[in-house]
Amino acid sequence: MNRLLKQLMTRSLFLTVASCLILTMTVTAAGPPEADRTTKLEERIAVLEKLVIEFADELALLNVKLLALEDKLGGKSETPSSAMTVIFKGIKFFESGFTAPEIANRVFNFQFSKNTTRYVFYQVSLENKLWKIRDNPVKVQARYYYPDGRLMGEPVLEYTVPSDWDIAELHHGWGWNDPGNWPQGKYRVELFIGGNKIAMDYFTIN
Repeated sequence: MNRLLKQLMTRSLFLTVASCLILTMTVTAAGPPEADRTTKLEERIAVLEKLVIEFADELALLNVKLLALEDKLGGKSETPSSAMTVIFKGIKFFESGFTAPEIANRVFNFQFSKNTTRYVFYQVSLENKLWKIRDNPVKVQARYYYPDGRLMGEPVLEYTVPSDWDIAELHHGWGWNDPGNWPQGKYRVELFIGGNKIAMDYFTIN
């Protein structure tokens, strides 16, 4: 148990130091043109986001080890946060009516026709860190944004991943029963678990 906590503290310290270094580099950078400064800032933010994701993965692994240890020792652990018990693996989009088809019948794409599109579903792949330990209740909140940046909708999915699933393919969507209602443009979708953003991607309505 102490060894796991030391691993957690080491990773936390590493992330803190790395974040400070990146922010210091941003603040103390020389004075290139505004566009160059913006580009460099975005690059450093991307690096920081990658570090945060890696740290979250490490937390999930350590959390699962602690849960398994508590089960082995006969202890009673509280229901873990789903943010700690799954790891994001990928996201795809597909068009459908109100009821989504089976996975084998879905046609995945990032571009859809305004004339035929009804609902646009996301399908998110999550690695189940409670595989072969216990069932894993997961709550996924999505945010769909219009091309102009306005919030379009926030569908929420609550699903219990069975303990024998190592990978969970979950889906939810937003739209209308009839086609033709989507304004043309590029839409942004963000996914959150436990208040943490785990994914962001785009699809286009032509």
